[in-house]
Amino acid sequence: MPHPLNAWAVVLLLVCRPCVGQIAWLDMTANDVIRLSQDTGKPVLMYFRVPWARGVSRLERDTLRDADVCRLVNTSTLPLRVDADADPEAAAAARIRSYPILVLFDQQGQIVSEPLSGYRDARDVYNWIANAVGVDGLEGPSSRRVLLRRLPATIESALSLVDQEQDEDAAELLAWMWSNMDLREPALAALRRTLVARSIREVSRRHEPTREVFLSLREDSAALLTTGTGEWGDLRDWLTLCRITDDNDAALAWTRSRLGNDGGRAIVRRLSTELTPILLETRELDLLDRVSPDGLAWVQRAFASIGVLEPGSLRTLQDRLAAERLRAASEMYASLLARQRDADADALARWVVVELGSPGVVRDALLAAALDWKEARSLHTGWLPVLPEPRREELTERLEALLTERGSSQN
Repeated sequence: MPHPLNAWAVVLLLVCRPCVGQIAWLDMTANDVIRLSQDTGKPVLMYFRVPWARGVSRLERDTLRDADVCRLVNTSTLPLRVDADADPEAAAAARIRSYPILVLFDQQGQIVSEPLSGYRDARDVYNWIANAVGVDGLEGPSSRRVLLRRLPATIESALSLVDQEQDEDAAELLAWMWSNMDLREPALAALRRTLVARSIREVSRRHEPTREVFLSLREDSAALLTTGTGEWGDLRDWLTLCRITDDNDAALAWTRSRLGNDGGRAIVRRLSTELTPILLETRELDLLDRVSPDGLAWVQRAFASIGVLEPGSLRTLQDRLAAERLRAASEMYASLLARQRDADADALARWVVVELGSPGVVRDALLAAALDWKEARSLHTGWLPVLPEPRREELTERLEALLTERGSSQN
């Protein structure tokens, strides 16, 4: 007769489906999960960790949130996370001497293959598990080039699903992008915190399961920061996730708490890219002057997200990305005017026109994006004076029509 705990755990495995990008770690002892393995026939994946070890936060932030790795772990293994500081007996019994380390055990509690120690990327971990459970591994190099080939089509598919309010499918693609867009690549990080973050926020506001996924990710980042084991990437993630989950108050409180000394101010300035959208949205203009005094520099960083995609990306995606740049520029432009920094606002407007290549691109991006009419109004007053003729007259007519349309729909 099966052990009663094992029978209950089998039911738990069947009814509790993990969210995309999350491993469904079992809440039981090592001995109990080995007994469960005997009933299910699945190997046990034990992840031994200590919060202070080098490579732990990166492994948990990147590899163990990869959608392919999570799917394979959840379907083919019984995953157990062991914190060796809290449960030293389990680590000692498995003869673990270094962290982090992934170990696969069979139904008899014997190690299946050579453990993986230290940080490993998603492809290494996936192939290691796939080889042990007898499924095909991931082919090809795990490289930036492969990611960038896949990224345009994935973003376009996600945006289409968001527009159609197919939230469950959109959430899966957005979670994949959040987990796989490498923060060490500045251009990918810029794209992740702008267009991708905005789409996640839109879905999260109307689809509670998506919101719960990203609230959990925010809590994970906060936990790493609280224990002192977090890295810059975790802090950047936490700030962006505060914006995604509509908890700007937490980010504002953190910012104010750091501005009282030189060291804190240096940290805040370093994170101005993540903080500026929050300050613009909340109209915290005094804080904005202290965090991001150079509005043009921030817009230039926001614009960097466009150039990362390979030539040949679909036209719709190019329009959406150009519109995202215009949105960031218009928000900063409006804030500069509100702070009576007219010269800086004029410099920003001139730079935008030059950067986009031609006034025609400004027009096309604006119309393709169907920006909120108030944002279009700031573009109308800010960009038009610096446009050469005859484009100015053409764009004026198109913008006035758009403003009329948007104003009518708002009223």
